[in-house]
Amino acid sequence: MNVADSPEILKSPIFTPRPGWRRFFPAWAVIGALVFITAAVILFSRAENTDVDNMASPTPDTTDTFSITIERGDGPLHVARKAVTTVTPLLSISVDPAILLLAEMRIAQELPLLLIPEAQYTFTTSHVLSVISETAQTITPKQRQSLAPYLK
Repeated sequence: MNVADSPEILKSPIFTPRPGWRRFFPAWAVIGALVFITAAVILFSRAENTDVDNMASPTPDTTDTFSITIERGDGPLHVARKAVTTVTPLLSISVDPAILLLAEMRIAQELPLLLIPEAQYTFTTSHVLSVISETAQTITPKQRQSLAPYLK
C-alpha cells in the first residue's frame, strides 16, 4: 500500500476560527507597560547614584566634608576604607577593628557600583562618624566572630 493513497495519514486538523488571544492583548499591553515603566524607574534611580557630575564636583569649602580621589582599580570598599581611615584619627577613643571593618562595608553599600578613576568622591565627616557609631551600637558578637579572620 502506498503512503500517498492512505487517507488517514494525509488528513490535517481542522481549526475553527475564534477570537483567541486578541481579546487578552489590551490587558497584556497594560501589564507590559507597567513592568517596563517600573524597570525604567528602578534603573534610572540607580543611575542617579553613578552620575559623573556628582562624583567629579569640586569639594565645598566646609570643614565637615573631605574628598577622596578614586584611583584605577578602586572599588566601593576601597573608597569606603579610605574614608574611614581619614576620619578615624579624629576620634578621641580607639575603636575595635571589627567595628571599623563593618562600617567600611556599610559605607561601601551606599556608594555606586561603578566608580570613575581619577574622579573625586565627597564624604561628610559627620556621616562617616554616624555610620561608625551606629555600627558600634548594633554589632553583635556573632558578627565580631565572623569578622575575626579578616582583621589584621
